[in-house]
Formats: sequence, structure tokens, C-alpha cells
Amino acid sequence: MMTESLPAISTARYIQRQLVGQTVRFVAGKFCNSAIRNTRHFREWFHIPMNYVRMMELPLTALLLQAQAHEAILDVSSPKLLALYYALQGYDGVVAADVEDYFVADFEAYRKHANIAIDVATFDAADCIPYADGHFDKVFSVSVLEHIPYDGDTRAVREMLRVLKESGCGVLTLPAFPSYIEEWLSWSPPWPSVRNAQGKSFFQRRYDREALLNRLLVPGATIEQIVLIAEKPAKPPHLADDGMLLHNAYYIDHVPLARLIDAIGRRLRFLPFMPYLAQRYVSRKCHYLTSDWADPNIRQVVIKITKNTSSGQVHAGAA
Repeated sequence: MMTESLPAISTARYIQRQLVGQTVRFVAGKFCNSAIRNTRHFREWFHIPMNYVRMMELPLTALLLQAQAHEAILDVSSPKLLALYYALQGYDGVVAADVEDYFVADFEAYRKHANIAIDVATFDAADCIPYADGHFDKVFSVSVLEHIPYDGDTRAVREMLRVLKESGCGVLTLPAFPSYIEEWLSWSPPWPSVRNAQGKSFFQRRYDREALLNRLLVPGATIEQIVLIAEKPAKPPHLADDGMLLHNAYYIDHVPLARLIDAIGRRLRFLPFMPYLAQRYVSRKCHYLTSDWADPNIRQVVIKITKNTSSGQVHAGAA
């Protein structure tokens, strides 16, 4: 049955510090290694190891997943910080995957020059995850399924469930809102998408409770836990002319201290982690956790799904 209890936000922030601390040590320790320093991910982590939107998503994913070092763990197209964290912690069964191969060369460099044990793979999870049934103990996907057009989110969950062992679990994070929204943009996102009759490109869904249950509760799954991430708005959210819902992630510079820190970082590019510190300040000022789908401030949802021991049954718990 699904639990209604919410994790303490202090626990999420503690895990956030662990994730970022591990990344900071990696960046500092490998800065003199040019093969690592010149990778795309290293350059990004030097400035912003975790952005505002991920500051609750990634820690809550780790908290709900409860991964163990001996387990086989699949990352489906998530930002690669959490996969790196597990590998740096000595987990030797991690597979970092994505639909594009942009990350492969970076992680091959980390494997070669930093002795990090991590496998990489490229595939479309909505089509086929190229692993046998029951291969993984855990699977996670951070802010991915909402971008897959049509019923791709449902098909991807079915595939993730298929490659999980019985009683294995997965954690998914998605944009959320009190009412269901689809964002169609006047420009094309940097991943495979579709266009509508007006020539706009599909960007993402924002799930309400009904859409989440209808689209992601598939046969053989139990939703164990749902955590909603909300934010005290720096400015009221609204749909921009290009079709995107604007919220705090786009209003960092409307918070005076964050604007100052970010300005210093832009002027002194050699200083590490300045954009991260600016966005972390806004997160600590604004983020909170809730279980109330009617809260107008909800922006993301984190769900834990387990695979049933007897297939064909669907459980929504207390969802």
C-alpha cells in the first residue's frame, strides 16, 4: 500500500549535500587531468553540479530508491550526476543510459582516467530497453518520461517494469501541476519530438493526479509512494508566448541575493559553483514538500513504483 508519509525536507537537503559534495571532490581531485577536465559534464559540474529544478528531484530519487552497492541499477536518460555519485561510491552495477550518445565519451574518459566502474548504453526506452526480463534490481528516470510524445511515457514504464526483478523498484520524477498541462513550443527541443497542426513542437506534460495514475500505473506495478515538490513562487507562474510554463527556475535573477551571486559567477568564470550557489539559495528559500495535489505551488512529482511478485495485477495503493 502507498504510504502517505512525506520525507522531511531536511533529509532531502542532507542527501543533496552528499551528492554535491561527492561531485565537488571529483571536480577538485581531477581538475589537473586534462582528459577529464575537457569533458562536457566536467565543465558543467564545475559551474553547476545540480540546478534549481534538480535540487529536490535528485535527492528524493536517491532517498526513495534506497540503492545498495551490490545491486544492478539502471539510469534511464536522467541527468548523469546521480549515476556518477553511485559509481564514485563504489557501486559496480550501474548502467547510465540515454536516447542520445552525448554522454558516452565523457563516461568512457571517467572510466579510463578516474577508474570509475560504470557501463553506458543508448536506447529508446519507449521502444525497447535492450536487457533481459528481470535484469535490474533498481531503475530510475529523472525528468524524462514527460518529454516522450503520445503514449511514450506509458510504454517506457512498461519496459522499465519488464527489466526489473520481482519486487524490484523504480523511481520516476515528472513535472506536476494541479491540472494537466501539455507544453507545445514554437521552437524544437534538442531531442526527438513531434509537431502539431499549428507547427509547434511537443515539449512536455505536466501531470495532475489523474494523468499520473492513468498513464503510469501499468499492469504488474504498485505505486508505493508519491511526493510532490512545491515552491513558494518568486513570481506567479504563467505560460510564455512560446508555450512554456515559467516558474521559479526561470526567475532566479528576481531573487536579489541569487542575482548578485550569479553576477559574480558570470564575471569571474574561474570561480567554481557560483551558479549552483545562486540556485541553491532560491531552492532553500522556496522549495517545500507536500502531498496535496490541489496546492497551486506544486511543480514536480516523485513516485516510487515496485514490480509485483505476481504479474498482471495493478495497485494504486492509497494514491
